Amino acid sequence: PNKDPNKDPNKDPNKDKTTPNTTTMSSFHTYCSCICTLCKVRGYKTVKKLFTHEASDLEPTLSALLSQDTPDMPSSHETWPTRYTLLMWLSMLAMVPFDICTIDSTSPNATQTSSNLVQRIIDASKSHLSDAGPTRDAAAVCLSSVLTRPDMESKYLSDFMGYAKEVLAKRVGCGDGGAPGADEPAMVSHLADDTFLTMGVVATLAHLFKFGHRSKFLQYVDLFLESVILLAESSSSQTRLRKLLVKLFQRVGTTFMPVRIVTWRYQRGRRSLVHNMSIASSSSSSSSSS
Repeated sequence: PNKDPNKDPNKDPNKDKTTPNTTTMSSFHTYCSCICTLCKVRGYKTVKKLFTHEASDLEPTLSALLSQDTPDMPSSHETWPTRYTLLMWLSMLAMVPFDICTIDSTSPNATQTSSNLVQRIIDASKSHLSDAGPTRDAAAVCLSSVLTRPDMESKYLSDFMGYAKEVLAKRVGCGDGGAPGADEPAMVSHLADDTFLTMGVVATLAHLFKFGHRSKFLQYVDLFLESVILLAESSSSQTRLRKLLVKLFQRVGTTFMPVRIVTWRYQRGRRSLVHNMSIASSSSSSSSSS
């Protein structure tokens, strides 16, 4: 009498625990590949606006991104469109117009765990700054969206600026130099990783100085400007790195320029009916006397 009429007795009970998950992830990777193709055609700035931006999507999206680095997932060169899409989605979700601490559901006391949620987003993005593919650019966009929030400038922005200073100083200290010998494969891999990480950090700084408020970022220029200048003066053969450096110099220079207030800007008048009536009466009396 307790038998479920909809249950097939010949069906393996463990099949539902494995097959749907595998099929769902395969479909998810396919969808992300399509979104990545749209980003190539229309640009990520256009496609990013079409992502859902509900606050409830922030934690599941972050969990999906972190799950891509588990041992049971395919290698990164097979699923990089998924990582790219999730990072772009996170960059949109990070712009929620209220405190991120209210989103964290890992503990009843959200105030103490809000730093964990934000730090997980920052750490996940920073881990992709050394990638050799488009996920590096997506990580830079995601970091800029998080760090330019007003509630992130007190702690997380200063921490990232210190991290950027260390990366750039290390790169300048290593120098571009000549190519290592054939018996030094570890050095070749290390220099390649440093190059990709340097490009990721420079791209993030360029995005920060584009979207951040100039009064908040002027204090951080001296931290990395000397290292960036030395890096630009070095004999680097990386065209992509030179392009990012030019973009960063342009935006830092724009930040130093004084604010020019246009004359045709809107000026709010007084919201007083008595004041407006007195002006109207004085103007009418002057016109009648003349």
